[in-house]
Amino acid sequence: MTDSQTNPSSTLNIVVLSGGESAECEISLKSGETVARALSSRGHQVRIVDPSLVDLESFDWTGCDVVFIALNGTYG
Repeated sequence: MTDSQTNPSSTLNIVVLSGGESAECEISLKSGETVARALSSRGHQVRIVDPSLVDLESFDWTGCDVVFIALNGTYG
Protein backbone atom coordinates (compact mmCIF):
# COMPACT_ATOMS: atom_id res chain seq x y z
CA MET A 1 0.00 0.00 0.00
CA THR A 2 1.36 3.44 -0.94
CA ASP A 3 1.63 6.47 1.33
CA SER A 4 -1.31 8.18 -0.40
CA GLN A 5 -3.53 5.22 0.46
CA THR A 6 -2.54 5.17 4.12
CA ASN A 7 -1.70 8.83 4.77
CA PRO A 8 -4.32 11.39 3.69
CA SER A 9 -1.79 14.22 3.94
CA SER A 10 0.04 12.79 0.92
CA THR A 11 -3.07 13.01 -1.27
CA LEU A 12 -2.45 15.23 -4.28
CA ASN A 13 -4.78 17.45 -6.30
CA ILE A 14 -3.97 16.50 -9.88
CA VAL A 15 -5.13 17.99 -13.17
CA VAL A 16 -4.99 15.60 -16.13
CA LEU A 17 -4.77 17.40 -19.46
CA SER A 18 -6.33 15.31 -22.22
CA GLY A 19 -8.16 15.77 -25.49
CA GLY A 20 -6.94 18.85 -27.28
CA GLU A 21 -7.16 19.78 -30.94
CA SER A 22 -4.82 17.27 -32.58
CA ALA A 23 -5.93 14.40 -34.80
CA GLU A 24 -5.18 12.09 -31.85
CA CYS A 25 -7.61 13.82 -29.46
CA GLU A 26 -9.82 10.72 -29.06
CA ILE A 27 -6.80 8.62 -28.04
CA SER A 28 -5.76 11.37 -25.65
CA LEU A 29 -9.22 11.45 -24.05
CA LYS A 30 -9.09 7.69 -23.47
CA SER A 31 -5.57 7.95 -22.06
CA GLY A 32 -6.63 10.78 -19.77
CA GLU A 33 -9.59 8.79 -18.46
CA THR A 34 -7.35 5.78 -17.76
CA VAL A 35 -4.77 7.92 -15.96
CA ALA A 36 -7.48 9.70 -13.94
CA ARG A 37 -9.02 6.39 -12.84
CA ALA A 38 -5.64 5.04 -11.76
CA LEU A 39 -4.77 8.18 -9.80
CA SER A 40 -8.22 8.34 -8.18
CA SER A 41 -7.98 4.70 -7.14
CA ARG A 42 -4.83 5.63 -5.26
CA GLY A 43 -6.63 8.30 -3.28
CA HIS A 44 -5.77 11.41 -5.27
CA GLN A 45 -8.24 14.16 -6.21
CA VAL A 46 -8.31 14.36 -10.01
CA ARG A 47 -9.78 16.82 -12.50
CA ILE A 48 -9.69 16.11 -16.24
CA VAL A 49 -9.27 19.23 -18.35
CA ASP A 50 -9.54 19.38 -22.14
CA PRO A 51 -7.54 22.38 -23.37
CA SER A 52 -9.72 22.59 -26.48
CA LEU A 53 -12.66 23.42 -24.21
CA VAL A 54 -10.93 25.43 -21.46
CA ASP A 55 -8.65 28.46 -21.71
CA LEU A 56 -5.64 27.25 -19.74
CA GLU A 57 -4.41 30.80 -19.13
CA SER A 58 -7.59 31.74 -17.28
CA PHE A 59 -8.17 28.31 -15.70
CA ASP A 60 -8.26 28.38 -11.89
CA TRP A 61 -5.16 26.39 -10.94
CA THR A 62 -5.70 27.07 -7.21
CA GLY A 63 -4.98 23.95 -5.19
CA CYS A 64 -3.42 22.07 -8.09
CA ASP A 65 -0.32 20.16 -6.96
CA VAL A 66 0.54 18.33 -10.18
CA VAL A 67 -0.39 18.40 -13.87
CA PHE A 68 -0.29 15.11 -15.78
CA ILE A 69 -0.11 15.73 -19.52
CA ALA A 70 -1.96 13.07 -21.51
CA LEU A 71 -2.07 15.08 -24.73
CA ASN A 72 -1.00 13.45 -27.98
CA GLY A 73 0.19 14.89 -31.26
CA THR A 74 1.35 18.44 -31.89
CA TYR A 75 0.47 19.82 -28.45
CA GLY A 76 1.38 16.76 -26.40
